[in-house]
Amino acid sequence: MTYSFTIENTGNVTLTGIAIAEHLVGVGSVLFAEWPGAEGELAPGKSTTASAEYVLTQADVDAGEVVNVSTLSAVPTRGTLDDIEAQHSLSLASGAALTLVKSAVLYDDSGDGLANTDERIRYTFTLTNVGNVTLTNVTLQMPRCRGCLR
Repeated sequence: MTYSFTIENTGNVTLTGIAIAEHLVGVGSVLFAEWPGAEGELAPGKSTTASAEYVLTQADVDAGEVVNVSTLSAVPTRGTLDDIEAQHSLSLASGAALTLVKSAVLYDDSGDGLANTDERIRYTFTLTNVGNVTLTNVTLQMPRCRGCLR
């Protein structure tokens, strides 16, 4: 995902040393697209844009959202300027889904190529998470059956 920032100097003095600190671990370097004056300076009434990239993790998808806080700091040519925080939340769609494949093998104990009384069948179950979220406490329940091995 790409974060976009617009920084506007709404004061009456030039700002220098403009920096954006990202609080979300993994956000790439903040890249300023343009400066309306000397690089690193922002005159009164001017604005600049910046962007940064972030690669989603499984923990983000499982949480269902990404919340990011950025802090802007700058140094005015005179006076002081408090850091400015901006927060953004992005909801992530989730889709929980499983597939179940059941297979069976006949143990032909008699070797006659036929299914006979008292011969065993071994069932194998393969569950696959085909969704985009982590699933926990997954259980497979089988109805009681006559002759099933416990």
